[in-house]
Amino acid sequence: MNLLMTLFAIILLFSLGYCLLEVFFNEKRRTFLAKLGISYGVGAGIISLYMFSLSVLGIKWNIVYLILPVILSFIAYFIKNKELLRIRINKPNLGRRDKLLVSLILITVIYVFFEVSLRPLPSWDGWSSFYLEGKAFFLGDFVSPDIAKYSGTSIPPLVPLLIAFVYKIIGYPDDKSSLLIFTFYYVSLLVVFFHALTARIGRTYSLLFTFILCSVPNLIRHAGNVDVGHADLIVSYYFFSSSVLLLDYFKNKSVKTLILLQFFLAFGAFVKDEGLPFFLVCEIIILVYILVKKMYSKFVYQIIGIGLVLLWTIYKIYSRIPTNPFFDNVPQLGRFSGIIIAITKEFLNFQRWEIIWLLGTIVLLIKKPTDEIRYILILFLLQLSVYIGIYFTTPREPIAHIEGSFDRLLLQILPIFLFLTAISFRQLVLHKKRLH
Repeated sequence: MNLLMTLFAIILLFSLGYCLLEVFFNEKRRTFLAKLGISYGVGAGIISLYMFSLSVLGIKWNIVYLILPVILSFIAYFIKNKELLRIRINKPNLGRRDKLLVSLILITVIYVFFEVSLRPLPSWDGWSSFYLEGKAFFLGDFVSPDIAKYSGTSIPPLVPLLIAFVYKIIGYPDDKSSLLIFTFYYVSLLVVFFHALTARIGRTYSLLFTFILCSVPNLIRHAGNVDVGHADLIVSYYFFSSSVLLLDYFKNKSVKTLILLQFFLAFGAFVKDEGLPFFLVCEIIILVYILVKKMYSKFVYQIIGIGLVLLWTIYKIYSRIPTNPFFDNVPQLGRFSGIIIAITKEFLNFQRWEIIWLLGTIVLLIKKPTDEIRYILILFLLQLSVYIGIYFTTPREPIAHIEGSFDRLLLQILPIFLFLTAISFRQLVLHKKRLH
């Protein structure tokens, strides 16, 4: 029964996101499947923002308040479209290779769902921070800064709020069933990844790289295996979706795309502190692009993302929530050689990554991304630099810290790296064919 109620809660999140996309963003260019991939992130982000806002206003949650946004979005969708759903699914004409790749992807996804059903919450960060705060929020029916002070953590609220939302739908805490939150982020990431690649490199190559992504051992660990409960998979979803929306904005110059991008960037910053530098770099890239293209009227829309991030920042300061210790110390450059050696070992950790980082780097060195894709490469490299920089300021012993955390940081930017690799690899194949 708890499993069914968890699935119902997740359906509510998909429905909220889908209706909002259709009503406010008119996403006609995306297929129904692609809309679902974006919808989960929109619904989860909006419901978390809504729950946080109620708490700031001093309003305690109840089940009516929590499903009210979904009901209102359904009403708005029905009024606009005069029908309940407009679903057009065209049956694709798949060749043998495509069918094989689709089968492999489905088998992998089914395996992940099977894995997540086997065990209770296994990860340390899961039960010591995200689920601890989620339970506290559920029991108090509001966001309390006291739990952050008690635990000594400074995690943003999106994941604990999602956990509390699922608990409210179930009626009481159930850690095992609520792990499906993370598994559906995994599925949504795969959908967004495939759709983003299809228009650029064709269906077969997109399926190939989607299979590579979904079968990465470290991603599977966070989607349904021993590391499920960490928020890095969710960060990965928002980082990659934001990168795709950034490319979409470069292409269509649409205000609606820019607004949606602002929400996704803010949602990423609401998951973990690593989302803040990503947010800042992305906003700077958008700002430079607007200046170069002389679209000065678009500046105002960046206020949406900045305002949402400031909302959480001001709340932290006002509530005296502990700050992240990794951003408070002076860099110690004497750690350089040890850090570089330890990080290189992680890149070559085949048990976690197979040979993705090695081969991908070779491909990108041979064929660098061009046009607007270069902005995504810059974004990737700057975010990677932030991750490396953390170990120069960490109060912990840096080598042990790298061994215990760098794989999770790499997971956050893995889809972006694979996306860049896929495009460069396809260009290499086309170049080779032209030479022959």
